[in-house]
Parts: sequence; C-alpha cells; structure tokens
Amino acid sequence: MIDKLCVAYVRIRDERDRLRKEYKEKDAELEAKLDKLEEALKAEMDKLGVESLRTPHGTAFKTFKDYVTIESWESFFAWMLKEKAYHFLTRSVAKSAVKEYLTETERLPPGLRYERELEVQVRRPT
Repeated sequence: MIDKLCVAYVRIRDERDRLRKEYKEKDAELEAKLDKLEEALKAEMDKLGVESLRTPHGTAFKTFKDYVTIESWESFFAWMLKEKAYHFLTRSVAKSAVKEYLTETERLPPGLRYERELEVQVRRPT
C-alpha cells in the first residue's frame, strides 16, 4: 500500500515537473513574440509621433515601468536609520516611497539606483 502511494506520488510530481517545464518553454516563446510586437508598435508610434494607437482590436499605448534596486545596503540602511525613513522598506525597497522622495528632493537616498523603462501595452477594445 505505501509503495503504491509513493509510486503514485512520484509519478504525479514528475508529471507536474514536466508540465511546468513545458509551460515555461511555451510561455518564453510567447513572451518573445509579444516583445517583438511591442517593439514594432513602439517603432510605429515613434514614426507617427504619437503616444497611443487605437484600432478596432485594441489600443496600444506607451507607459513607463519604474525599477529601484539597492546598490549599497550599508549606505542606504545608515541613511534610513538616520532619517527614520522606515517606510522605504518592505522585503525590498518600497518603490512608491522612493519615487515620492525622488520627486520631493530630486535625489535618491544613498545606496539606491532608480531606472525607468518604457514599455508598450495593449488594451482590449471597450
């Protein structure tokens, strides 16, 4: 009985691993196709000098994606303690707090790097 349960368990676990791998591979292919489509849409928007394009099948629009990473925990943590700016921490740096601080002071807290990446998104028609 126990052996049968173990066999069934291992078989199901292996099947889940196979499906997960298959999904990741297919998803990576689809993500690469979406990236190419985003690039093509951005090129068209740039060529036309517009921020969005509306079609009967959806609206493509430019939007920014913000990234904040810690380059030096030591300097950032020292600054955070000195300023009592604990709201900057979650498990990682609180992006909204960093953006607010950057907007207010026009500088980043020590030890952080801020990046902004333009991306293209597509909404379904309404």
